[in-house]
Amino acid sequence: MANTSFLQTSDLDFDTLKSNLKEFLRSQTALQDYNFEGSNLSVLLDILTYNTYVNGQYLNMIGSEMFLDSSQLKESVISHSKELHYIPRSRSAATAIINVQITPVNSPATVTIPKYTVFKSNFSGQTVNFVTTSTTTIRNNGGIYVAQDLEIKEGEVVTEFFNVINPTDGETVAFVLQSDNIDISTVEVEIYETSLADKPLKWQLTKDVFGINGTDKVFFIEGYARDKYKILFGNGVIGQSLKDGNIVKVSYLDTLGEGGNNASIFSKVGTIDGHSNISITTSSIASGGSERESTQSIKFNAPRYFETQERTVTTNDYENVVLANFPQIQAVVAYGGELAEPKQYGSVIVSLKPFGTYGVVSDIVKGQVVTLLQKKNMTTTPVIVNPDYFFIGINSIVQYNKNITAKTPSTLKSEIIQSLAALNLSSFNAFGKDLRYSKVLSVIDNTDPSIISNDTVITMIKRWTPATGRSVNLQFSFGNQLKTEDVLYVHPPGHDAIVSSSTFSYISDNVTYNAFFQDDGVGNIYVFTVTTDGTRVVLNPSVGSVDYQTGNVDISLNVAGFSNYIMIFGTTEAKDIFVTQNQFLIIDAIDIEVNVIEAIE
Repeated sequence: MANTSFLQTSDLDFDTLKSNLKEFLRSQTALQDYNFEGSNLSVLLDILTYNTYVNGQYLNMIGSEMFLDSSQLKESVISHSKELHYIPRSRSAATAIINVQITPVNSPATVTIPKYTVFKSNFSGQTVNFVTTSTTTIRNNGGIYVAQDLEIKEGEVVTEFFNVINPTDGETVAFVLQSDNIDISTVEVEIYETSLADKPLKWQLTKDVFGINGTDKVFFIEGYARDKYKILFGNGVIGQSLKDGNIVKVSYLDTLGEGGNNASIFSKVGTIDGHSNISITTSSIASGGSERESTQSIKFNAPRYFETQERTVTTNDYENVVLANFPQIQAVVAYGGELAEPKQYGSVIVSLKPFGTYGVVSDIVKGQVVTLLQKKNMTTTPVIVNPDYFFIGINSIVQYNKNITAKTPSTLKSEIIQSLAALNLSSFNAFGKDLRYSKVLSVIDNTDPSIISNDTVITMIKRWTPATGRSVNLQFSFGNQLKTEDVLYVHPPGHDAIVSSSTFSYISDNVTYNAFFQDDGVGNIYVFTVTTDGTRVVLNPSVGSVDYQTGNVDISLNVAGFSNYIMIFGTTEAKDIFVTQNQFLIIDAIDIEVNVIEAIE
């Protein structure tokens, strides 16, 4: 009689596979009473099981790598992204703006700063190269030659040459660039017709095929392998094709990415156009350097970029196009001008957050973003606004069981702050990320098994750096309903404020005080100081107002001085904090207060 049993191999567990093999063999008439554990056949079963396990694991891996959402290898993810016309973001070189003054010994008509002129910056224990991105010609101005707002980028200039040998008709010629640390926005391609040609022709990068014919001198870039990139040329139908004997010259920057940020002092080693009397001042310190795109980011962004189809119609289109073209930008949010205050009908508001804890992108990058978006949409006007940063103040009393840990309270405190800082990196890396109170509690409790409980209060913080010595107006919104009682009332002395500030210097009757401001419980904001005996003295009864329902704050204040910035605290009605439009939440370690105490037995 034929055996109808089948070997079950769908599981990828070694013990389960071996058990299934045994059951299959026992189903055979000749082996029904065989003792598999007490025989040499057990060794053969181990070999068969291991072979089945490895094959199953390999096939499972191959199957996973066939799809973008299940791929684990970056090489596979990059390969799938090509099908979606997506170029993974490379490293981005930090950019600084400097002013260069040259004083020649003679009086030439002009002085030229060549492209790729090298400047040095020493910071954080390292020497970093910055280079000019274009040639600048300076004219004589009373014997002084000044280049204002000169853009320099961090990186080493790399030049590669490729020979074109016997390409077939219609063949797409491609070359792999060797650097893993390339900034693809700096790639430039020139073609020599032959090895005897004196001057090359510059070819242009294009990201799409619209309007490209067979004579256009263009090239394309796509991801290759793990962290490299490939340049491709046309086939004579879309883009001009290369010919036998052509020599391809490719120049680009090999960059440190984030490692070039914050360089602020620059010097010139050697001369410029033969002149050595050079003075350099910094207009904008180096910023915008960023790391290459991660595997998870490519998997998320590639399908969404494909949705845009090279146009900007929806707000998601605006966000996807900007992220795909500007690697120095970490997060983007776009929304209709009708949602802005004041309203801007016919506009799309775009807010850009660069990589780093917080900051704003340079005016140069903002202009580049506007230019790109205007090309993609002819019906609306893009308006760039800075992110509205809010910091999260965390004050927590943590109880722990000293009997199950050797850690001291100070060690636990440090680890809790580190856990909350890690939460900032993982959860607050984009616009629209709300803060959930329960998640903060969970992060604190899970920091160490000895932690029993925590009593945590969360506030919103706005950092303000007003001009001093004159009245300055500040209008902003916490964007959340602020804490109120059923019936609003005037705060008695010592009552917890809903809106308050850190200390600043304030002049009243020609006397300078260490002052604060806070709300009075019915929507007014006043300035006060505290005397040595703890008495509160009002210095100005009205410097602004607060709307507890909307969270809107309006302050007009003459600040005499402050340290770093003035912190404006807001206590929200709900324990969760929600963000809208261009608001961006940040957990900074300096805003975290943790008091670790022994649990009461």
